[in-house]
Amino acid sequence: LPRPTAPQPTPPKAPPPSPPTAGVLRRPSTGDDDGRPRPPRPSRALRAQAPPDASARLIGLVGSLDRTPRVLVAPSKITTLKIDSRGGFLLSQIDGMVTFDDLIELSMLPRDETLNLLCDLFDAGVITV
Repeated sequence: LPRPTAPQPTPPKAPPPSPPTAGVLRRPSTGDDDGRPRPPRPSRALRAQAPPDASARLIGLVGSLDRTPRVLVAPSKITTLKIDSRGGFLLSQIDGMVTFDDLIELSMLPRDETLNLLCDLFDAGVITV
């Protein structure tokens, strides 16, 4: 009678390749450091939307965001204005070619914040269309 043979062991499988971020420490996505869940963050698109009142206020003042603002204040008087660095940056971008929509894009600030700054500059008589 033939002798039964023992089953041959199967070779071990290679581990799957590591993702490029293997070993990178990450903050847990489901909770804070103390394990409590974080509130959901609004999406980028939602954060980029200005409240209707800020947009409507500027459109009411200038007519359209496609219009080009111009500076009413003499360059020598700009340093005496009570505006912060954000308003100063927006003011420095007004060159007779850029539109209100362009300024909103250039500012790198939240849309509603930029709209409110532009309204403040308009209300103060610093810019016009």
